[in-house]
Amino acid sequence: MKKSLVVSKLSSKIAVMAILSMSILAASCNSKKKSEIKYHLNLGRTTFLTPSPTVSIANQEGYFEKYGLSVDIQSLGDNTAEPLSLGKIDAVFQGVIQELVMGANNEKLTFFAGTQSGGVAIGAHKDNAELLKNPENWRGKTIGSLLLRTSDICMKDIATHQLGLKVGKDIFFKSLDDNPSIQIAIGKKSIDLGMVNPEFVELLEANGGVVIANITDYLPDNVCCRQLAYTPHFKENRETYIAFVKAQILAYRDFKLDREKSIKTLAKAYGQDDDYVIRMVYDPKLNADRGYNPDPNYNGVLGLYNTLVELGHIDGNNARPLPEFFDISVYADSLREIIAEYPDEEFYKNLWDYFVSHNNEYPDFAKNYL
Repeated sequence: MKKSLVVSKLSSKIAVMAILSMSILAASCNSKKKSEIKYHLNLGRTTFLTPSPTVSIANQEGYFEKYGLSVDIQSLGDNTAEPLSLGKIDAVFQGVIQELVMGANNEKLTFFAGTQSGGVAIGAHKDNAELLKNPENWRGKTIGSLLLRTSDICMKDIATHQLGLKVGKDIFFKSLDDNPSIQIAIGKKSIDLGMVNPEFVELLEANGGVVIANITDYLPDNVCCRQLAYTPHFKENRETYIAFVKAQILAYRDFKLDREKSIKTLAKAYGQDDDYVIRMVYDPKLNADRGYNPDPNYNGVLGLYNTLVELGHIDGNNARPLPEFFDISVYADSLREIIAEYPDEEFYKNLWDYFVSHNNEYPDFAKNYL
């Protein structure tokens, strides 16, 4: 009996020590987990556009934390360029045209990755839709757009280079204040054609308009939103941006290869149902052929830059050349690290092939990346 009591007391002590050890280990793990977050980014996004799937999936799936990064994302209405150029935020994942003009004019912006292509439709009033489906009938017509937005420049590019029309003489552009204003103007027939984001198709139709084409019908895979950083922060915190891009590359694999799971993840991130995600993100017939890819696509952006010079929005004689505020090295290093981490994943190797074919016009590309 006495021996049993001793054994019982000893067992109790062992149990207490085990519990204490587990508590210490748990505290240690929690402490370690907190210390693993080495980087932070304050991100801005445009309110009216569907958020980037790669950023949203990376955030939901813990890929940012995997690479030691925490992020805060804030909606900034319709203007992310100015807060970024002033250093009020560290990076954005939407915008390209205004930012190209600002970067050319020495504002502190640096392009470093991609977000979106396509995603803009062309709308007209239903009474004129059949006539205007043929672009040969656009001569003399007025197009409503948001000045210095991707759709505005792309339509001017199409009119000039594909249709042979001179802007201001053969075809006219009317700058409107915001997306709803374009759809309302189509309804009132104060413009003949207007640029329509998928998020505003219902408003277009409510005002008697219909979609007659997509921008990608004329400019396949046209470059749209890019990822940009506040230049001083970018230069001082390069590893932070590598962590940011690496997480998105993992998310991009999910987005492309695990659609069912990604739809659920994005629905939760957006606070919407699955149908919304399918319409706005995955269905090219409903989202104006919108595509996503974190690749910077320097070649495509260079085409936009040259068009802006041609149209007079950038002074080609005095502006900074694009490579001075466009960095492809962060994406390249991020992808190389992912390939090394997942050597058996063909998906990532294919992304490198895409990188080579879409960025090889960057200065000294062959020397640094081949």
